[in-house]
Amino acid sequence: MNTVSAKLMSVDIDQSSLYEGLKLVSGVIESSQVMQILSFVHMHIESNKIILSASNAEVEIQTTVNLIKPVQEALAITVPCRKLMDILRYANKSSPVVFEIEGAKLHVSIDRSRFTVNMLAADQFPFFVSKGDAGKIEISESELSILLKRTAFAMAFQDVRYFLNGLLMEFNGAELKAVATDGHRLSVNAIDLPASQLEHFRVIIPRKTILEVTRLIGSTDQMLGLSVNTDFIEIEHPKFRLRSNLIDAQYPDYQKLVPKVSDDQALLDTASFRLALNRVNILANEKFRGVRLNFTDDNELIFESNNLDKEVATETIKVLEAPAATSIAFNIAYLSDVLSVIESEKVLMKLSGMETGTVIQEDGAMINSLFVVMPLTL
Repeated sequence: MNTVSAKLMSVDIDQSSLYEGLKLVSGVIESSQVMQILSFVHMHIESNKIILSASNAEVEIQTTVNLIKPVQEALAITVPCRKLMDILRYANKSSPVVFEIEGAKLHVSIDRSRFTVNMLAADQFPFFVSKGDAGKIEISESELSILLKRTAFAMAFQDVRYFLNGLLMEFNGAELKAVATDGHRLSVNAIDLPASQLEHFRVIIPRKTILEVTRLIGSTDQMLGLSVNTDFIEIEHPKFRLRSNLIDAQYPDYQKLVPKVSDDQALLDTASFRLALNRVNILANEKFRGVRLNFTDDNELIFESNNLDKEVATETIKVLEAPAATSIAFNIAYLSDVLSVIESEKVLMKLSGMETGTVIQEDGAMINSLFVVMPLTL
C-alpha cells in the first residue's frame, strides 16, 4: 500500500458522511500537540471505504466512511483534521467532496470551491500496536454508558496521586465493576454479565478516555466488545473502535473508605433532596460550597448554607424514615453529583459520624451501586 502517491489520484466521498466521521474521531485531537502529526487525521483509503484514525498518543479512535465510488489502488494519507472540518463546515452541503492526491498535497473540491492543503507522511502516524487477541467481554451500549456515567463524576482531576485521575475497572468472570474516588467521595457500580471464560482483569483507565467514551456511546441495546491486554483497553462499537493506554499503578483499597458500621440512617425522597440542595446552593460559600443537614426529632431535615457576606439560606423537607436528631455537613457539589445519577424515587443515607464517610444508596436500585461522601467541617 502506498503512503504518498506520486501520481494524481481522485477519490469521491459523500460530504455528510465524511463530516460526521471526522466529528466522531476529532474529539481526541487536542489543540496543542507535541507531535504535529497528532493534529492530523490518518486516512486509509481502500476499495469502497476510508478508515479515519485520530490519536493524541493516549487514545486512538477509528471509524469508517463509505466512498461514492470505489478506488482501484489502496492509499494512506494524513490530513490536517481541523482545517478539513472547517472546509466542510462552510461548504455547499449538497455537493460531494472530491479528493485529488498529488504527492504531499491534497486538493479538495466541493462544488465551485477549491482548497489545497499539505499532508504529512502517513507511515509516521503513531498507531497502537496490537499484542494479539486478548479475548473480549460483550456488553450492551446502554449498560456501559450507565456504568461509566454513574462512576466517572468521582474521578480526581489533576491530582498528584495520578492513579486517582482515572477509573478502576474490574472483571471477575461474571461481574464488571467500575470504581472512582478523589479521596472526598467514592462511587462503586457493578453490573452482572453472562459467565465468561475471559481472564479476570483489574485496570485503571485514564480520565480522558472515560470522558471520550462517555461522549461517544449512547443508550441503545446494541452490543459492544470490550477487551484488555497489558498495554491498552479496546472498545469495539458498530460505529467506531477506540483504544486507550492504561495507568500503570496500583489502585488504592477503596473498601477502606466504606464505613463498616452505620450509627443511623435516613430515608429521603430523592426529588425533594435534590431540589433542596439546589436552593440552598444559591447562598453557599463560593469556595467551600458547604451545607449543614440538621435532622430533627420531628422527622424533618433542615438544610442550611451561608457565605462570607453573612447571607443565609434554609430549606426544610420531610424525612420518610428519620435518624436520631443529629447535624452533619457536606460539600453541596458532592451530594448533588451523587443525586444526579440516582434514578430511584427514594435514597438512603447511612450516617457514621463526622470522622468517616456517609454511605448513600438507592432504595430499590436496579444496579448494584454504592456511593460514599466524606463529611465537611464547617
